[in-house]
Amino acid sequence: MPAFQSLHISQPMGASTSRLSTPFLYFSAFLASIYTAFMSFFSRWKPSPVLTLNARRLRTVKLLGEGGFSFVYLVKDDAGSLFALKRVRVQLPEHEECLRKEIEAHKLVRNEHVVALVDSMILKEGGSVVEGLLLLPFYERGTDLIDRTPLNEFIPLKTILNLAMDVCAGLTAFHTHDPPLAFRDLKPANILISTEGHGVLMDLGSVSEARVNISSRREALALQELCAETATAPFRAPELFDPPSNGEIDERSDVWALGCTIYAMAYRNSPFDGSMTAAVSGRLSFPGRDPYGATFRTLIESCTITDWRGARYFLFTPPIRPVTMSLVNIVNVEILNNPCSFFDPFQIAITFEVIAELQEDLEFKVVYVGSAESEQHDQTLESVMVGPVPVGTSKFMLEAPHPDPSRIPPEDVVGVTVILLMCSYRDREFVRVGYYVNNDYTDELMRDEPPANPMFEKLQRSILVDKPRVTRFSIPWDTEEKREKNEGGNAMDISQPGSPEKGIAAVGPLDNMAQEAV
Repeated sequence: MPAFQSLHISQPMGASTSRLSTPFLYFSAFLASIYTAFMSFFSRWKPSPVLTLNARRLRTVKLLGEGGFSFVYLVKDDAGSLFALKRVRVQLPEHEECLRKEIEAHKLVRNEHVVALVDSMILKEGGSVVEGLLLLPFYERGTDLIDRTPLNEFIPLKTILNLAMDVCAGLTAFHTHDPPLAFRDLKPANILISTEGHGVLMDLGSVSEARVNISSRREALALQELCAETATAPFRAPELFDPPSNGEIDERSDVWALGCTIYAMAYRNSPFDGSMTAAVSGRLSFPGRDPYGATFRTLIESCTITDWRGARYFLFTPPIRPVTMSLVNIVNVEILNNPCSFFDPFQIAITFEVIAELQEDLEFKVVYVGSAESEQHDQTLESVMVGPVPVGTSKFMLEAPHPDPSRIPPEDVVGVTVILLMCSYRDREFVRVGYYVNNDYTDELMRDEPPANPMFEKLQRSILVDKPRVTRFSIPWDTEEKREKNEGGNAMDISQPGSPEKGIAAVGPLDNMAQEAV
């Protein structure tokens, strides 16, 4: 793979191919930018030329876009087929190197979510490369998903998640290459939208080997300089702003850019301003008007963790198993009468948000775990159907009677057990909130010497509201019913500390919760 081995980070970009002094290089880049602006202006007014790319005759229809040293035109061949033609101006040796790397990247990675290279050609004058031509498929919808969304509206959550999954599939094609490659410049402007609404990665000019070993400060500065030229700052990972002097950079920089890209699709801008200070701090802030919910924000936060070596995960390893984002999120659960007598009913205030319209009602069920030894002692205290539910935030009160004492084994009456709030849609559970419950006597003497036969009227029930456990399940929703055959769904384990204010911020498995409680 010579195109990706020709640039070594032990010296700054261009040092291996040019002996020009640094001031002269900057001055040359300044003149090049003036030349680019000049050519951009006049390219809009010159007549449509006809050019030949290998065996194809192409006629220019219009200018689609421009950036840096490249222009993208809509062109038509003799058969009437439309293509996007990327014309890359080569003015310095390092420009030629980047051009050849981009062409090589297209040849190495072929995936339905990575734009295909139809044809390419490198033009020379007087023995020197002056321009590169890359013929690509034309995507009529372009990349302007954000611009096409009115300022007072949000891109639907499902659209964002579907595009994110497409991007993950495209990135996985790079990350699973041997050796692994990093895309390095992921951002909304580099995601084409197909006619069917799928995301396709474009602009492979920044692709490079993902895993770079750094053994000195000089190598770190060389990588920093390279990334400053090839990775857009607001989407650049902190380890690319400030590479370690002794360590390794890998494909997890793309995971950071993915989080920033998802954020930008939702809120129009990257969460970071493009400065090293902002990226290294990793501080995220979300707008007050946020229709996407806590789970969506957790997804972004899991991608933009500054401690990338231990906490920011690689995207996927095959096989990829998509996880459906819940269309209903439990925002808050409040236990109102706590502590209380054993015979008092459970009073639970539930606040939830609905992200998309639902065709059927939601089911909320309260289950009391009578014994950790067997599920036959579980009691369904209440089950209610809630609906129709509008899109947005809703709140209701759920009251459930006390458990039947006769169904609880005597040895399990006093002590710690569990109560579960189970939420389902179309008989499929999508979230389960569990709380530890402690039943004990209020009388100190009875606590020290419990009676052989439990005296339920003397018992006090206390629910540990500051230590909830939540398990989320991936289920098919209305438009995905046919895609999911697993009746039980698939549990998502995203463990994190609890939050007394919100009540259910802790997310983790509940399978052995009753066993842990005893």
